Amino acid sequence: MRMSGNFRLLYLGLALAAAAARAQVPPDPGPAYPVDHFNLDALPAYVPAGEVTGTIRIWGSGYIAAGKTLAYWEKGFRKFHPGVTFVARLGDSLTAVPALYTGAADLGSGPRISWNDLKAFNHTMGHDPLAIMVMSGSYNVPGWNAAFAIIVHRDNPIASLSLAQLDGIFGSARDGGWQGIAWHPELERGAGKNLRTWGQLGLTGDWATRPIHVYGANFRYGVSQTMSDALLHGSDRWNEGIQVFTNRRLEAPDATHPDGTLLAVEQIADAIKDDPAGIGFTSIVFASGATRAVPLRVREGEAAVALTLDTVRDRTYPLADESYLYLDRAPGRPVDRKLREFLRYVLSREGQADVARDGKYLPLTAAMAAEQLRKLR
Repeated sequence: MRMSGNFRLLYLGLALAAAAARAQVPPDPGPAYPVDHFNLDALPAYVPAGEVTGTIRIWGSGYIAAGKTLAYWEKGFRKFHPGVTFVARLGDSLTAVPALYTGAADLGSGPRISWNDLKAFNHTMGHDPLAIMVMSGSYNVPGWNAAFAIIVHRDNPIASLSLAQLDGIFGSARDGGWQGIAWHPELERGAGKNLRTWGQLGLTGDWATRPIHVYGANFRYGVSQTMSDALLHGSDRWNEGIQVFTNRRLEAPDATHPDGTLLAVEQIADAIKDDPAGIGFTSIVFASGATRAVPLRVREGEAAVALTLDTVRDRTYPLADESYLYLDRAPGRPVDRKLREFLRYVLSREGQADVARDGKYLPLTAAMAAEQLRKLR
């Protein structure tokens, strides 16, 4: 049953209140890598399919506004379509999807859609939103959808890990898992695949019987949901011994933390610095000389891939993140012309050059852009 207009507005109001309470988009840190680092020649140049006019309303994540990406996109697109205006309300990704199904926005900006947002949209509109990946997440800029590093203590000799092994380390027995909002019992696994000692991963000597100490973030946080989807097949069945951290305020803010906030992923890294048997997930920016990121394999037998700027961009590193623009399109219906043209621009050589120019998110490869363009047909 679809949500009534009053309930839609109430839900949007609650989402806005929650977003206002937690919106803490940091100041623009500036480019994190050279503008000309990536060769974008293989991406298609933007050629308008026809001039469009009207207003494009964008709600959601404030990061595309805190940096300069959205401003670059708007300026570049209006060179071709001067009759288009933009109205942006960007403070928190919590508002992106509710603004779509309440009719307040044409596009919603944010990371991978959460289970709750997907379910709410589907139950309201009768179909899933159209998700267009518009750029890869950052390599090492916290907040700009940075890639996830699996880190261990520098003294830990583990050479690499597979995603299946990470499931065994971070997860526990399950009776299924989520893909989107559909439950899949075939994703079940038993406790026999749990990995609880470093010896089970091939380490010998004193390491053979040493228990694996697992560190993570509060299960209510988006970072934990993302890692559950990536490693635990959406089961949310975590290692029974995991120690979790929550963002907290410092009693005495210092120069490193001017607002007094210590992030959960930062505390994970701090814990592993003091625990040779520890393992956890965080941003590479929080790793230090006391910890290191472990190269990862998607499947057993494949070469391990280290976390680097280039492997995040080309997606050979499996725990990269991304940023999306979402829109409401009923199955079998065409995308609104002005939205289609804007998204074609964003996915073009010019639009991805704007991403590179801002220098925090990473531009898509030609193959990734082509895959997203096919969704607009």
